[in-house]
Amino acid sequence: MRSPKTYHGRSPRQVAALDVDGPEMRDAIDALNAAGVRFTRQTEHQLKIGPWNYYPARGTLFRDGENQVTRQVGLDALLARILSPHE
Repeated sequence: MRSPKTYHGRSPRQVAALDVDGPEMRDAIDALNAAGVRFTRQTEHQLKIGPWNYYPARGTLFRDGENQVTRQVGLDALLARILSPHE
């Protein structure tokens, strides 16, 4: 399967889930779209939100330039990080 490249950079369109997506990816896409967050889908497993890389199936969250997953994982941790005024 080719990597899905669903971009949400300049376009106001929402990113859509694919038929093959699991529930974690669908939930993440739905939550980000509902929050009005701009993001791209890098691969079938990864969402890119600014400097953050999120892998919904595992719930892991990495920041660009860091080698470790953040201590908090999951969709709630992602939303808290990206919606925080300090990020």
